[in-house]
Amino acid sequence: MAIGPSAGKASSSGGHAVVVGAGLGGLVAALLLAARGMAVTIVDRAPGVGGRLRPTPLDDVSIDAGPSTCIRPDLFDALFDEAAIDRAMRPDFRRCDVIARHAWNHRDRLDLLADPDRMRDAIARFSGPGDARGYDAFRAEARACFETLGAPALARDVAGDLPPPRFDLAAMSTLLGGGSRERLWRALGRHFGDPRLRQLFARSATALGSSPWRAPAAIMLASHLEEQGVWTIGGGEARLVALIEAAARVRGVTFMTDADCRAIEIGTEGATGVRLNGGGYIAADAVVCATDTGALADGWFGEDACTAVPAIQPGDRSLSAVSWAFTARTGGMPLARGNVFLPRDSVAEFRDVLAGWLPEEPTVMLDALDRGDDTQPGDIGRERLRMTIHAPAEAEGRSLSAAELRAGESMALRRLAACGVQLVDCSEVVMTTPADLASRYPGTGGALHGRAMHGWSSVLRRPGPRTRIPRLYVAGATADPGPGLTQTMLSGRYAADSVIADRGHDAWTPPLRRALA
Repeated sequence: MAIGPSAGKASSSGGHAVVVGAGLGGLVAALLLAARGMAVTIVDRAPGVGGRLRPTPLDDVSIDAGPSTCIRPDLFDALFDEAAIDRAMRPDFRRCDVIARHAWNHRDRLDLLADPDRMRDAIARFSGPGDARGYDAFRAEARACFETLGAPALARDVAGDLPPPRFDLAAMSTLLGGGSRERLWRALGRHFGDPRLRQLFARSATALGSSPWRAPAAIMLASHLEEQGVWTIGGGEARLVALIEAAARVRGVTFMTDADCRAIEIGTEGATGVRLNGGGYIAADAVVCATDTGALADGWFGEDACTAVPAIQPGDRSLSAVSWAFTARTGGMPLARGNVFLPRDSVAEFRDVLAGWLPEEPTVMLDALDRGDDTQPGDIGRERLRMTIHAPAEAEGRSLSAAELRAGESMALRRLAACGVQLVDCSEVVMTTPADLASRYPGTGGALHGRAMHGWSSVLRRPGPRTRIPRLYVAGATADPGPGLTQTMLSGRYAADSVIADRGHDAWTPPLRRALA
């Protein structure tokens, strides 16, 4: 079976692109390439689209894979503007006042607030005026990190590879060079005397699957991004994926699910198409690999394509997680949408995880997916919950045992109880482990986010959209600019921009220019 450029409904005069992987990055790349005149076929080994955003089915409900929040919803608007998608087919966003609720025990609780003035006042009440002043200094440093590293990445041009032309290399050298190459945990110690605040703001690293003791201080730029606003998505991640899929279908993208790509074919001029298990072949003028970049490097798409991006060694992978999806009635401590229950000793927690074990006293993330900022306990009844703890990626093939996983669940529930959370009338629980992730997503080794952000140079080591092989591009959460809904969407945009630019067309459109200005 051969499928040529006529596979899509869009005009084939712009050539034919194949996108491997129907996660968020792949869907966005497919949508934009089709909107710019290419015929596009998207293939995925799973029975449906969404990749890691596919929800967990549970009884008569489904539970999102994450908290369904994002930054910069205006960039999603720019995406739909460029694809000329009607307003009725766009997601609804609602800004959060409470980014996450944190608790250490029954008494010690602190909300991370989007409003910096309110946050400063809350810190002053929580741990004193000295730490409130430290918060201002932390914000200033986080902003400087963002302006040096984050802003150029979000507003890169189609050149693709880091550092893009808009990087201020002198400022980057000052930020990252010499004595400034400190780790995040130490940098937080310069600003906060209260170790609980160091734990709270270490989320800059932990949200990326990295240890605060190994992550560079520059990673605090994520806190500046959160300060600009965090939004929930009406209908959750599944709704966002469904709308982008629908937009891509309107634009003529051909979808092939249950289609496992066996190899990306490489010719003298670069990528020429993909071969499917079962013998099918799809010719292409460009291929976007929107799976984990580790799958490409590890040879899952053939030996000829494995040199496209650098391989990630097992010791360089990000952390993983164990999560439990369930429904329950809650009582005791009032929950926000995102909740974090912190242990007394984070040093011991990350020492355990980096050594390949579940922590004896874990940080527990509890996402209450039916809640908003103004939700009262009486409004909810039974609600959808996802409980998560940090875990090692599969270490040299070692999977966590059933006994370890049972112990991890017990430890997580004890942490919730110690902070005053009551779970009543729980449903059956669906657990997801690092081994599950490794099986579902080849090349990940069970890691959540590809390469860990450990060491100052890691900020610059995520693959850009172009690879070492012409006409072969990458997108997804493990490509630049990294994990997160908005970042993954941008990875798909960068890949589409690069494809179009390399084919001699203008990739930058007015909606994007306005949004990134």
